[in-house]
Amino acid sequence: MTNEQLWALAREGDQDAVTRLINNVMPSIRYMAREIRNLYRGMMLEEDDLVQEASIGFMKAVETYDQNTGNRFLAYVKAVAENAMMDYVRKSISGLLPSGSSLSFDASPPRTIGVPKSA
Repeated sequence: MTNEQLWALAREGDQDAVTRLINNVMPSIRYMAREIRNLYRGMMLEEDDLVQEASIGFMKAVETYDQNTGNRFLAYVKAVAENAMMDYVRKSISGLLPSGSSLSFDASPPRTIGVPKSA
């Protein structure tokens, strides 16, 4: 059964279809979470936190997916899940920045200032 067929059943309340969809989508979500964690490794992000945010995105995707657009369900879920994880990264970054500072994902990363070694 395709993800699109499972989605249709899940929308009708079929819990087995929801479980099967989750099992189909989780490997992609875990992979994306690992990639984002590695990309922003200096921020001490936890993979499980990213997966949790992506899972919330998955639930939103089940509610908002429109099969009439021609997009595959998995592609849509990946986009929504990645957006949810990147929102989490942005919120994490904003919590680390001093008040009034800003950060652009388009800019080069700031240079690291060395910490003097204690003698």
